[in-house]
Amino acid sequence: MEGLSKPSQLVQRPTRSVVITILATLVGGALVGRLLAGIFAPGSELADTVGVLVFPFCLGGGYAAWRGFGAAIVMPRVARMLFTSRSRTEFARRLGEAAPELVHRMMRYTIVFVPISITGGLIAGSVVAVVADAQSRVVIVGTFTLVGAAYGFTLRALANRGYLPFPDED
Repeated sequence: MEGLSKPSQLVQRPTRSVVITILATLVGGALVGRLLAGIFAPGSELADTVGVLVFPFCLGGGYAAWRGFGAAIVMPRVARMLFTSRSRTEFARRLGEAAPELVHRMMRYTIVFVPISITGGLIAGSVVAVVADAQSRVVIVGTFTLVGAAYGFTLRALANRGYLPFPDED
């Protein structure tokens, strides 16, 4: 996992950097999707709408999947700590000691951004290809899929470096 080889390397980025990164990935993804739709299916409202929405939805879907996988991996260990601790104080101490390692385990699942973004690109490319005029559908689908892969790997790298924080309930 690039950027993280042990739990002590987890980085907390300033809130401003995180907000700017999230906004940039949302707006940048929408602009790139719109640009591709405009190139391959100029004048199509459906293609424009799909292009604008696909990558921001991939970010949202990736966040949801990352949280789900992270919770599924960490919760059994937290539950064991809870049920084997003799007091709330002991549980809090044990959880505090294990927290860096638990967060590190959750970071492995940033990989979910990649298949979600590839799938989003594939679906969006297919929709745009259907409404496009006389262009190679394979090129359109392939371009959207490759851009989706690049977007997914970018999101993963940003998450691994602390610019896209693990989603929590705060």
